[in-house]
Amino acid sequence: MVSEEGLDNRPNELNLEGNIAEKWKRWLQMFELYLTASGIAAKSQSVKWAALLHVAGEAAVQRSEEADSKNYNKVKQRFQEFCEPKKNLTIERHRFFTRTQKPGETTDQYAPNLKNKSRTCEFGTLNDGLIKDRIVFGILSDCLRVQLSREHDLDLEKKLYRCVELQKSVHSN
Repeated sequence: MVSEEGLDNRPNELNLEGNIAEKWKRWLQMFELYLTASGIAAKSQSVKWAALLHVAGEAAVQRSEEADSKNYNKVKQRFQEFCEPKKNLTIERHRFFTRTQKPGETTDQYAPNLKNKSRTCEFGTLNDGLIKDRIVFGILSDCLRVQLSREHDLDLEKKLYRCVELQKSVHSN
């Protein structure tokens, strides 16, 4: 274990401007590594609380609340809630369901974008099926849409492969 005095590579102050969700995630990861390396992780909640606010800087101190009662887990949770606002599931799903293929965009570009959008939608076991449906309904080519809609027994990966195949054959003709 490294002593607190010998560890001078603590994280920079927490920057609460711009994409704070991403900055918080990275900062917290570095801070928790710092806690472990410095030996602070084994100390009391109040010592970890003080370390978090001290390293995070003045902006973080101003946002902390006395109600956190010097509890590291509580203040960390409050920063989590502040930096990563609760997502609006309806909006996330709207973004997924209204995403269509853009002119000049290949299926190889469109499909991963849909997969990425589906991650925030909490579709559960319906996820792959809904991605397949969005691919079929969202592609620009009417010819591809008709051909793909006839092939209803394919899983997601086979549907994607088939879509790419069909797209290549349409463009080569």
